[in-house]
Amino acid sequence: MELMQNRRYKPDDISISYYNELKLQIESLIEVCKEGNISVHEAVKIIYDEMSSSMDYIWTLYEMLENLEKEKQEPINEIENESVPDYIDTSWYPSTEDLLNVGYEFRKNELEKAVEDMEKYHDSLVEIEGELAEILESKDYQKKRKENIKQQITTNGLQFTVKNNEEANEQTSKNNATDRALNFLITSFPQLSKDYKLLSENGYLKITDKGLRWLKTKQSLAEYFKSIKPTELKKIPWTMIGNIFGEKDLKNSASANGNEFKGTSVDFTEWQKIKNTP
Repeated sequence: MELMQNRRYKPDDISISYYNELKLQIESLIEVCKEGNISVHEAVKIIYDEMSSSMDYIWTLYEMLENLEKEKQEPINEIENESVPDYIDTSWYPSTEDLLNVGYEFRKNELEKAVEDMEKYHDSLVEIEGELAEILESKDYQKKRKENIKQQITTNGLQFTVKNNEEANEQTSKNNATDRALNFLITSFPQLSKDYKLLSENGYLKITDKGLRWLKTKQSLAEYFKSIKPTELKKIPWTMIGNIFGEKDLKNSASANGNEFKGTSVDFTEWQKIKNTP
């Protein structure tokens, strides 16, 4: 299986056809699991690695979007073409700024589409993780898996493998992913670095074995990031933030969505008091 974890991608590397190929491979993995031919435990590890790779790629795309915004804000030096004869009317020629704007919009749309596609792929992996958990509890799977293990023992003999190093590497990978997530958030939301200590000390934010976790309500998480806003990106990357904290539909929690009775959450109101206390 050639999944994302096996290589690095550029925004235009992953076509619709390849997304479909990835999906087919993952679906085939699930079907093989259901038949007991491979363990759900091994499949979950593959999915976790793929989730980590997809998150890493999404972070890279967001960084590229930030750099694109910075480049756009740099002053533009108009290029003069002295080789054009005087008798040629150049008044209709597009300016350097117009040309750069066209290139900027094209690249921005390309990156935003890549982010959208990758976030959908990552969300599908999260759903598959849940499906694997259901398979693990299935009596049919357990029966088929036991038969498969007995066949392997009969054919190959009984073998035990020490996996302490593998488990250590897995924990290191999780730690790296957490560090990368925190770095992304602090780079995009510099205010978070100033608030981090207060958030931790007052039971709002914590680093766990599963990564960064918000210990209060989902609405207060959305309200917090809405209040500090990103420095470079024009839009708040809600899906990305949700993935980091293990929350879905975070954007909806930040908006009243036409509900005039929806007020500020108690947790966020309390945070504002903590923040404003000398």
